[in-house]
Amino acid sequence: MKLNLKKKSSLLFLISAALFALFVIFTLLVAFCGKATVTYNEKISSEVGLAGINQAFFKTIGENPFWYDFTEFLGMIALCIAGIFALIGLFQLATHKRFWAVDREFLLLGVFYVLVALFYVLFELIVVNYRPVLVGGALEASYPSSHTMLACCIFVTAPFACGHCMESRVTYLTVTVLCFFFALITVIGRLLSGVHWLTDIVGALLLSASLILLYIAALTLLYEKTKHQKRHHHSNH
Repeated sequence: MKLNLKKKSSLLFLISAALFALFVIFTLLVAFCGKATVTYNEKISSEVGLAGINQAFFKTIGENPFWYDFTEFLGMIALCIAGIFALIGLFQLATHKRFWAVDREFLLLGVFYVLVALFYVLFELIVVNYRPVLVGGALEASYPSSHTMLACCIFVTAPFACGHCMESRVTYLTVTVLCFFFALITVIGRLLSGVHWLTDIVGALLLSASLILLYIAALTLLYEKTKHQKRHHHSNH
């Protein structure tokens, strides 16, 4: 039995909230449990939460410059995609001179990007863990992996935001597969790069999943309202 749009959007909102709650709990565990000192050199040291798991994973993986550089490149692609959506939205706004004339998918995506950026800034200010390696000889905030979060949020939501613009189902499926593939490679590559603790990646995935589902739920709710309005309009005529 298929869920109607109303039930589907409500379920997505609920799952999003549950994932965010799980992210908060996981973050508290990382911040306060199993802490140990990490020494980088004779002058610099820090503490890492859930140290047993994190240090064991880091010793197994080590550092890999190739995967670091490759995921940096993928991150640039993700930012370019976000920039393209922003330009399309601005073009529509400039053309129609009305805010609500911009495609609702793009408007909602703009709100989503702002929310993602707020979390990015928040965890730059509130440091839960530092990276397992020094960056430019200095400590750098590591939790959650902002690179993983940005890439996942941008790549995964892109097909949902631009699906209405694609008449060809083959084109839409191709774009979707590519975006999901880039997101997956970014996660794997960031894990293998050795510039993050394991918990950084897990935290980023939990937060990303929560935010992505929030966007999809809001989009589904918009479609639901549109469908209801159309039915109401037809019933009046």
